[in-house]
Amino acid sequence: MNDKFLKDCVEYEVENEYIDFKIKPYDWKDEEKKCDFLTDILSFANANVNGDRYIILGVKPKSDGTRNYRGLTKNEMEDSAEYQQLVSENIEPSLSIESKIFLYNGKNYGVIRIFNCNNRPYLMKKKYGRLEQGFTKIRRGSRNNNLTRYFLDEIYEMKNKKIKSDFKIFGLKDGQLSPTIKPKKFDFLPNMGDEREEIIKLLTSIKNYNIDDYTLQSKSDEEEIPLILADKLKINPIFPPQKIEIEESMKNIINSFADVAKIKLSDDFYNIGNLKKRFTGINGNGISVHPNYQIEGSDKSIKKYNMILELGQRLERALSWLKFIEQTKNIEYIELAIKEIGNTDDEEIEVNIEIPKDKYVDSDLFPEPKPNIISEINEIYSEQMFKPNYLDNISDFRIMPMSTAYTQNHKFSPIIGPDCEILDGLYDYIDYNVEKVKDKIILNFTIKNIKEDEIMVFPGNILINGKLDEIRYSIISKKAKNKITGILKINNKDVKD
Repeated sequence: MNDKFLKDCVEYEVENEYIDFKIKPYDWKDEEKKCDFLTDILSFANANVNGDRYIILGVKPKSDGTRNYRGLTKNEMEDSAEYQQLVSENIEPSLSIESKIFLYNGKNYGVIRIFNCNNRPYLMKKKYGRLEQGFTKIRRGSRNNNLTRYFLDEIYEMKNKKIKSDFKIFGLKDGQLSPTIKPKKFDFLPNMGDEREEIIKLLTSIKNYNIDDYTLQSKSDEEEIPLILADKLKINPIFPPQKIEIEESMKNIINSFADVAKIKLSDDFYNIGNLKKRFTGINGNGISVHPNYQIEGSDKSIKKYNMILELGQRLERALSWLKFIEQTKNIEYIELAIKEIGNTDDEEIEVNIEIPKDKYVDSDLFPEPKPNIISEINEIYSEQMFKPNYLDNISDFRIMPMSTAYTQNHKFSPIIGPDCEILDGLYDYIDYNVEKVKDKIILNFTIKNIKEDEIMVFPGNILINGKLDEIRYSIISKKAKNKITGILKINNKDVKD
């Protein structure tokens, strides 16, 4: 049972044909409460809905829209075996019960899951307490109703309906299903034209910034001083202060940009006075260590120095982005979804997608960004680049437990440093098993389960390089009698440049 789903139930769901709320758990010492439990199980098992049904314990929605979040203690619930035994002894045909306690906002809540309800009608197979043999109920909306002739006819009509599982793959366009695939480019990356203007403004500010050459100096800069006096002044006599100069590599980057932008730099552009840095100690976190320095000089000199550093850093970032944008300009991505178009739920759906080997972009072919923009891509852009964009009527991909679908390909190596975050990998959002067969790439993944009419997004965007006319797919599942195959055409006319 997915904890996120259960927490959403506690916070947002209302009572319906597959969810009920109880402020207190069933008192297992009271036979009347056990009868209430059996009645609720019968009602949910007979409900005309697909999938699992849930009884959430410890919370109750109120008529005014608020909720009573009571919570519960762990000893207020029985384990799954107790609930299952009572159901198995008294209800026929068989169905499955599972229970658990989960934590949400500092309180424990309980859930009883009723599943495998695929053999309606369910009824009491013997007398238990006030419930007679043959007794039953059905859940309609948020109420438990009597099982009338009308409801019985509905159940048997559904039982006699020919069950068929079938699937179709669609493209995604603006979060909606499309009969064709429309490749897209990475047109959401940062606008370097805007950044260029900001860099020119900063460069011009530095060019017009005048400083005096006055710095605060002490005699200790040139002469040794006693250790006692050094300690009082917080000065380390072992490491004398060092004159600060702008690195040649940074000067070269700034000069090159100024030449391209046709901005003439003055002779004193890199003049930062007599700035010095003094070693004050070492910081460490057990993983890395770095020295600390104190900058000494006039306020104007320090300000100009910081402005030049910012200019160099912004130029390095801009150059890194320009290179990455150039390297990825021919890469497009396609978003896909699968839909159960039959009339039943299904499980263990295995999907295979065929793509020409020379068109598929795998981790070895995807450009590796410079370290100084990796954390930025990871934080802002990686989800847009690799995770499909879809609306609320499309479900998340549900992976099989212990599935081989999750790829271990990690193109972006971990970068560790004071100003870098760790990017776990290129395919954080992609769960494909990639197989190379002759001139084709086979992308394979397995879905745990899918409901009737459910639309489920693929486990990540597929990256391609070059014109692709179509993709072929095949699908097998637990309930589909034969392998399902299909071709999805690609519309190259609407690709944004």
